[in-house]
Formats: sequence, structure tokens, C-alpha cells
Amino acid sequence: MIRRANVEGIYNLFMLFTNKHNFNIVYLWDMRNHYSFLLSFLLFSSCVISLNETGYNYLKDDSLDRLRKYNPQEQGYNQLKLQGKIVYEITATDLQFDSRRNDYTLIHLWRPFCSNESCQVISPYAEFSRTHRGLKFYLISETYGIEDIDTIAINSKYNLPIFVLESAHYGIKLKKARNLFFTELFGAETKEDLESLWNADYYLFKGKEFILKSKSLEEIDELLLSAP
Repeated sequence: MIRRANVEGIYNLFMLFTNKHNFNIVYLWDMRNHYSFLLSFLLFSSCVISLNETGYNYLKDDSLDRLRKYNPQEQGYNQLKLQGKIVYEITATDLQFDSRRNDYTLIHLWRPFCSNESCQVISPYAEFSRTHRGLKFYLISETYGIEDIDTIAINSKYNLPIFVLESAHYGIKLKKARNLFFTELFGAETKEDLESLWNADYYLFKGKEFILKSKSLEEIDELLLSAP
């Protein structure tokens, strides 16, 4: 009887407390859910904003010191410093100038934050360039993630110049920058033209003539090997 009375007494005290403070408990629970949602939204929004931008506005002084404007009229591809110490800002106009004096120009737009193996392991590009004499390979980052660029270049022992789409010319929005680059380099004007270029990973020029876009480096390789 004593044990039962104690249980009933504890139960009654609990019910009295919860009835008395029910509004406060519900209010605090609702507020906790509200702030949790707000925090999650802000974190998600920050992530989306970062992923949609080049990151130029967040560069520190030591990273800014690593950037150089590529000027092919004064310093050609072969004179560029290698192994990621300097990242060269480039535009479509620069590539058009270079393509006129290169036998072949191969362009790859690169996002270093991408987790795919093709983004994180770039050593095959250097080997590809050595295999095909007369070809100049332009690895062009779409973002200013200098730390990511460094890490990937060092891990891949990459020994070719690394470029980035020039923010002063293309702005900081990734999609807008790529579309403007495509318009300038390929004359893409329609939505269909842009979508077709977005669906490729590699863009090949023979001299100043654009001859192939492809998602496959093997396709580029086959074409170059079959060329006279």
C-alpha cells in the first residue's frame, strides 16, 4: 500500500507540475524548433551561396599575392611558372590569342571543390600533354580556392600551369561566369548552344579552329592519334 501510495503521489505531483507549466514547456519546445530551423536554413543558405560563387571576395592577402594576370602577348605559355605557386587569371581573349600559335589547344574547366576523382586527381592531364607534342593543355579553375588547388596539385605532382577564370572580367557567380566565357570563346548565344557546351568537359582547338567538345579524354586522344 505504501509503495502504491508513493507511486500515485509522484504521479499526481508530476501531473500538477505539467498542468501548471504546460504553456511554458510547449513555448520553449516551439522556440527551440524555431531556432533550430532558422540555424539550419542559414547554414544551408551559406553553403549554397559559397558553392555558387568563385570565392574571389574571400581571398586573403597571401592568396591574392599568388595571382597573376595572364598576358600571352608578353609571356607565352612555355614561360609560365609551374607547380601551383602562381595561378594565372585568364580570359577567352587570351585563349583565342594562344590558340592561333598553338598546334592544338585543349581546355578543361575545373572545379577544385568537386569531390569526383577527375577533379581531385589531375596528373593524367600532364601525362596527356606530354604524349601529344604541339598540344597545350589549359587547366582552368572556375573558383579561387587556392588551398584546394595547392592540395590537388601537390598530391597529383602536377607540373603544368594552372589558370583561373578572371573574376574582374567574369564576375563572381559561377554560372554567369561560365556562360560568358562560352559566349566569348565559342560565340554561344542560344540556350541550346550553352547547354551543349555545359554537357562537355573538354574543348579542343586546332590552331584557331574549334574542332571538338567531349566528355571523354579518350575521345580527344583518339582524334589526336589519328591526325596526320
